[in-house]
Amino acid sequence: METDRYFKTSWVNQLLTNLQADDTLEPHEKLQKLCDVLKDKAKKPAILLATDASTDGITRLFGLRTDKIDENQWTLREERFDVPKRLEENLADFRRLRCRDTSEATGRLAIDLMLLACESTLRDSYPEAFPSEHLSSTSARASTPNASTSTITATIRPELDIGIVVTDVNGTKVHVKGRVDWGYGYGDRHSAGMSTFLVAIEAKTREQFFQAEPQLLAYLAILREQRRQAGKTNCTVQGFFTDGNIYRFMSISNDGEVMASDLYFIQRPGDMKTVFNFIVTVLERALKSTPTVTPTKPGLQRDNEIAHYEKIVWADAYGGEQYIGVDKSKVVDMPDFFD
Repeated sequence: METDRYFKTSWVNQLLTNLQADDTLEPHEKLQKLCDVLKDKAKKPAILLATDASTDGITRLFGLRTDKIDENQWTLREERFDVPKRLEENLADFRRLRCRDTSEATGRLAIDLMLLACESTLRDSYPEAFPSEHLSSTSARASTPNASTSTITATIRPELDIGIVVTDVNGTKVHVKGRVDWGYGYGDRHSAGMSTFLVAIEAKTREQFFQAEPQLLAYLAILREQRRQAGKTNCTVQGFFTDGNIYRFMSISNDGEVMASDLYFIQRPGDMKTVFNFIVTVLERALKSTPTVTPTKPGLQRDNEIAHYEKIVWADAYGGEQYIGVDKSKVVDMPDFFD
């Protein structure tokens, strides 16, 4: 089938292999079962799990552009935050006590330590964006933060089921879905399909590290398409994949350009600070991309930041036109306080 091109392997081939190996069915029964499955598939969207997606398949299905992903490495303009000493001590203890355990579950503990410190730094930097909240752990066992007001705030949430139905160039509907390890946004886990999440994070073991790239791309494409279909002004999404030691950051811009960073190893001199700053900046830029949770006060500055997000907020953190292809003719003159 045409939708097979989005998968790592063809589900039709797998079905035929399973039917051929089934000794309990007669040949005509196998043929009938195959016909029944194909008819059922034709009635509803094909299911594409993020874990089965390929980079090329996701790029074609969502109409993304990856031509600059290698030639222009995504980088920070500056590293504004110091790494908290308690994070360095916690990670040092973690490596000392868990150095021989390379499981994904153990790796997630190190990632949780990093995320907790990054989110704490962000909240300390923008207390007005998180009123009356009590910071809690980002781990899967953590309780939901308690808020004394109804103010909507952003937070990191683990294990989010996300998905979107898209139509490819041939008119075939495909339901792309999966469970992202962590998401950052302003909704609860039940609103993960309602365009309220802006960042996706994927964990893998060292051995499976590069398998995370197409999976993360699928999650980011889902989040971006959710916002596009909801008519949001800003659909830029960001994220990273990691084993707890090695990190790579990725993003998809409003117009569908995929960008990626270099690989960073937090035990290499200098990389720890870069990774910490990258994560805090990713969360911060996501916060400022939507009027729902932006810490910028209502007024001209906030209106311009939302309307011209890539020119003002994004470029201020990550770089200029070589990364985002800004059309200056579409940008109004900014007051001096934006310089």
